[in-house]
Amino acid sequence: MSRLSDRLNELNSQNLPLREIADRAAGRGWKISFTTVRTYMRGEHPDPPSPRALKALAAAFGVPVSELEEAAAYTGREPFNPDPTSDQLTQPQRNAVNEIIRLLAAGNQGADHDNVTPLSARSREGTTTETTPQKMKPLPAQYAADQGDSAGEEGWAQAQELGEESQDPDDS
Repeated sequence: MSRLSDRLNELNSQNLPLREIADRAAGRGWKISFTTVRTYMRGEHPDPPSPRALKALAAAFGVPVSELEEAAAYTGREPFNPDPTSDQLTQPQRNAVNEIIRLLAAGNQGADHDNVTPLSARSREGTTTETTPQKMKPLPAQYAADQGDSAGEEGWAQAQELGEESQDPDDS
């Protein structure tokens, strides 16, 4: 379920049939099918929801569309703020971290997150324990701050020792 569908179900306190909700919207000048009403009531609606569907549902329940838009905009997520030490990263490292974040977020698109509680909410609920950050091992030279060509050559030398082949089509 979504916060939008939760709000729609609250508004349907009379437990009106889906067809009647669609008929009420039509009676107020907004066409919406009962199957679309069902999709929104079950929380299976698109993200973001259709503005037209929001207007039709708002009309059906006699509430301002802004009320449904607000419910639809709420994601339960908070902005991600990196660790304060991230200001010590080089630009290539920052690019790598941003790429990882982009890939993780892309993997979450369309995923069912009903059973996932944001970390911030779990902390408020007392379900997580505070831990002291552990000191991390230093990064290997090939991942550390930009070392120029020497880090790349050192990494290549290590790869050759391990019997790895270059993935670079220009190397022969």
